[in-house]
Amino acid sequence: MMVEQPMDIAVMEPAVGRQGRPHFDEVVEIAGAFAKAGARVTVHAHRSIDDAMVARFSQVGADLRPSFTEHDFAPDRTAMLDIEVWRKLIQTTTAEVAELPEPDVAFWPALMPTQAQAIARAPKGRLIFAGLDGQLNVRGPFSPEIFGDGAQRMAALGERVVLGAYDHRLVEPYRPFFGDREIIEFPIPYSGAKKAVRETGSPLRIGILGALRPERGRSLVPGLVEGLLQRNLKVVVQSSYMDLPEIPDHPNLERLDYVDAFPGLVASCDLVLWPSTARLYSYRASGIAWVAIASGVPVVMPSTCLPAQITAEYGAASFFHFLQTQFVLRAVDSAVENYAELSELALSRAEQWNSWQGPDLLAGKIIEIARARLAC
Repeated sequence: MMVEQPMDIAVMEPAVGRQGRPHFDEVVEIAGAFAKAGARVTVHAHRSIDDAMVARFSQVGADLRPSFTEHDFAPDRTAMLDIEVWRKLIQTTTAEVAELPEPDVAFWPALMPTQAQAIARAPKGRLIFAGLDGQLNVRGPFSPEIFGDGAQRMAALGERVVLGAYDHRLVEPYRPFFGDREIIEFPIPYSGAKKAVRETGSPLRIGILGALRPERGRSLVPGLVEGLLQRNLKVVVQSSYMDLPEIPDHPNLERLDYVDAFPGLVASCDLVLWPSTARLYSYRASGIAWVAIASGVPVVMPSTCLPAQITAEYGAASFFHFLQTQFVLRAVDSAVENYAELSELALSRAEQWNSWQGPDLLAGKIIEIARARLAC
């Protein structure tokens, strides 16, 4: 009787270089899900990884390796206006991919412009899966052009490449790049945590969480915190990899940097405040919103962006229409006033959401497709 060999899966994420950087928590969950499904998992990350990160991935059954020296988030925004910087990124990433061993499956969780180029120029993996999360113009004006060129080059690989968007609304923005290529829908690889039980009569706990980048409303945070505290609300401000803004101490204010169990932090909040620039998230997903939905926590957020559409359909939210302190705080006031109804809706929808989203379901879908195609 022949024993089926474990599938060899490589998760490719050059941006994973230290805890809290873009995609770190997502990749930990994805790698762990593949390992639980019986795969032999290698995560190819940035060469700045440390022993603590290696141990973290080992705990979930994955081998973390320092395979990349560059990634799309590394240069600052001014540098990304120089096409020569892009050319160097493409050349370096392509050369490093070419040196990697050939897995059964290579999975790029969040396809970036230089990654599309590297896949096309140095395809690695009997099957290559690419996740599409809307990060088309996140790195400046050259991003769409370079992504588009990579997408056209990838067409030569045919069915060796499987494209998957993390929501059906993310398919259309990629059509100009991939034409009529099939884009399937991937389960969203974020899990939640059980919502904390709030003590009767205690102030609501508001979380401003994640990486406090400029597009995430960083400049507004001090004024928002002041307004929230004046409303006798508890506030936790957390930034995964950037310094926290200057905010005066207060008994109801908690400051945190990177946390290992981010879903647990989200679930400890009664509301998540996401004061982001809507136009930069028109076709871009949000891990914060996904974790909040999965945890049954209502979100206060801008109304005209993709995360708002997803949260309105699958979670619970209070919306603001202008990214100014007074309008954001009005949306918070509305959420507080209607909190019982919002919370009940968020919790009921979280149960449904978790039945068809999450890293385990994503890993299962990729492995199912890979087994069918590699057996042919």
